This record gives sequence, structure tokens and C-alpha cells, in this order.
Amino acid sequence: MSNAAKACDQSGKGIGLLEKELAERKERLAKSKADLHHRFESYADEKACVAALEKALAKAHHLL
Repeated sequence: MSNAAKACDQSGKGIGLLEKELAERKERLAKSKADLHHRFESYADEKACVAALEKALAKAHHLL
């Protein structure tokens, strides 16, 4: 095999590895995005509950 053929073969392997790593990283990014979205929804729900409880408590103190 000539040096040029070996270089093309090796660069092809390099491209394949880069494509594989890119696909893996895109998959991890999508999972991280979904996890982040879920965590934000949980945070927003907790924040709304805290606000409702604070309002109810303030109302209860005002009635006393």
C-alpha cells in the first residue's frame, strides 16, 4: 500500500471516530437537555407551592 493510500485510510478512520464521538455527544446533550428541563419544571412547581403556602400563612396570621 502506498503512503498516500495509507494516509487516506487513516484519515477515513479518524473521520469515522470523529463522527462517532459527535453522535455520542449529541445524544448526551439531548439527554442533558431533557434532564435540565425536568429539573426546571420541578423547581417551578416547588416555587409555586412555596408561594401558595406563604400566601396562606400570611392570610392565616392576618386573621388571628
